[in-house]
Amino acid sequence: MEDKLQFQKRLEKLMEEAKDAGDCMSQERIEEYFREDSLSGEQLAMIKEYLLARGITVTGCRGDEALAEGKKKKLSPDEEAYLKKYRNELSLIRKEEEGERARLIREVIMGDALAKGRLAELYLETVAEIAEKIAGPDIFLGDAVAEGNVNLLLAVERLDTEADADAFIKEEIRRGILELNEEQSEQKRRDEMMVNKVERLEAAMKELTEDEDTKFSIEELSFYLEMTEEEIRDILNLTGEDK
Repeated sequence: MEDKLQFQKRLEKLMEEAKDAGDCMSQERIEEYFREDSLSGEQLAMIKEYLLARGITVTGCRGDEALAEGKKKKLSPDEEAYLKKYRNELSLIRKEEEGERARLIREVIMGDALAKGRLAELYLETVAEIAEKIAGPDIFLGDAVAEGNVNLLLAVERLDTEADADAFIKEEIRRGILELNEEQSEQKRRDEMMVNKVERLEAAMKELTEDEDTKFSIEELSFYLEMTEEEIRDILNLTGEDK
């Protein structure tokens, strides 16, 4: 019991740390925090789900990234139409001249605003290519391209050295799309968790209520399901069973 209480206290401290960091915690930090406990992968996953259920965003969980790399997204008809229109619009942009990109990078570093706009233009096709390779299956390709374009502009603004400039810009584009993947996956996990909790609560209410005259308490449900009273009240409000 003492070990359990100590673990709960450490979990509460981790929650406080995440709150101080803007409701965010990295997967690496979670693993580091509980390294001495030698927790299994399943136990770490449960801690992560605990944090997610309490509104904490867990970052750095990119298990699908390796699968996505080098494998083009299977496009829907709407996505194919979007990509065709996007590339038709790109065809209207002036073609890149020999040596132009290297020259633009130098001018961007010197603060030339026109060079920034032109350099970004030359990477618009790159954004589409990266999006096709790594956009998640549940993300509309246009949203992935839009996110990549935002990060492209930010990368151009932050460019301060010629060394590895091309690699830096491409990595920033890629990072933006991967973060969108992660946000989508996290939202999907949250939705699935909520559905699971609703189902568990409904099953518990049936089990604890043998007839219509039987009353149950929030405290009973909390103990029975190992959920906080606040979580149970939120679900009851959501399902209209709070009356």
